[in-house]
Amino acid sequence: MVTFIIGNGFDLRVGLKTRYADFYKIYTKVKNGDSKTIKRFKEEILKSESHNWKNWADFEFQMGEHCSEFQGDTPVEDFVECFNDFVVSFNEYLTNECEAIDWASVNNVHISNFSTSITNFYTHIKRVGQNEIQQCMGNRAPVNFLQFNYTDVFDNILAKSNLKNLRQTVSSGHMGIGSLGKNIHVHGKLGKGGYMTMGVDDERQIKNDKMSNDPRMHMIFIKPKFLDALQARDVNQEITRGEALRIITASNVICSYGTSLGDTDGFWWGKIGDWLKQGQGTFIVFDICGAEDDGISPLAFLNSELSIDDRKSEITKRFLRLAMLNEEWLENNPNRFIIELDTD
Repeated sequence: MVTFIIGNGFDLRVGLKTRYADFYKIYTKVKNGDSKTIKRFKEEILKSESHNWKNWADFEFQMGEHCSEFQGDTPVEDFVECFNDFVVSFNEYLTNECEAIDWASVNNVHISNFSTSITNFYTHIKRVGQNEIQQCMGNRAPVNFLQFNYTDVFDNILAKSNLKNLRQTVSSGHMGIGSLGKNIHVHGKLGKGGYMTMGVDDERQIKNDKMSNDPRMHMIFIKPKFLDALQARDVNQEITRGEALRIITASNVICSYGTSLGDTDGFWWGKIGDWLKQGQGTFIVFDICGAEDDGISPLAFLNSELSIDDRKSEITKRFLRLAMLNEEWLENNPNRFIIELDTD
């Protein structure tokens, strides 16, 4: 079984302005109904690197750090007011971005490229033999998608593709993708009842001792505990997290596309680390570097290779830390963690 983890990089590649920095340009404009607390919160975001918002590039992580700024008699109440205002506004912003897509301009070439990128993803792997990846996938492997995005862009393109007909179009004995499995929004969806899941991974990322121990903070701002609270509403109706965990466990290959491998999703990278330690699966990270090589200049080649090495080292260190793996594991399993940069 093959599983794709889809991050915000997909929406960005499509052309949506879904970076937090894109949203800050709109969000930080003061509205008539803003309270003093929200106005002060927006001012704090505006102070970041002269509106470059470098410090706030990862809103979830920075919000945990910013908890130290909430003092006085009602720090939790003030935080909840700001966090709620941000989430509701961000939901509206992303909804507007999605509604602005001209779906009539999406043609068969786009859809074909989308489908082929999934069914033949292993052809974009250059540092490990493609046959090795295909053998790991198995025969007629189902493909699943775990989305970290809130938008429905990937869903709409998937619905237009021919992936639902894979079982009929792939011949028996073919080593590769054979059928369409699940498509799950791990962090919720836009709109009413979607329960966008935003926040940190655990209480240690809340930099305020008083707030980090408050049950209200746990319920809405610590993502695993927010999901626990959702599950507690109806223990007979399993939330998507359980299904997503089973998919990870049953996978032979997991591909990450457009994700930041960030600390606030440490729960999921830890689970993938467990999966790697317990089985023989392969984890592939498709990411960007932006290194340029004109194929002529030796200096351009050297700089490109050094940039690629630096980027891979950065991603590797971050993943090993979050997945609770070490260099020894990587040395013993060199082809089970693969990074591919700047592929199509």
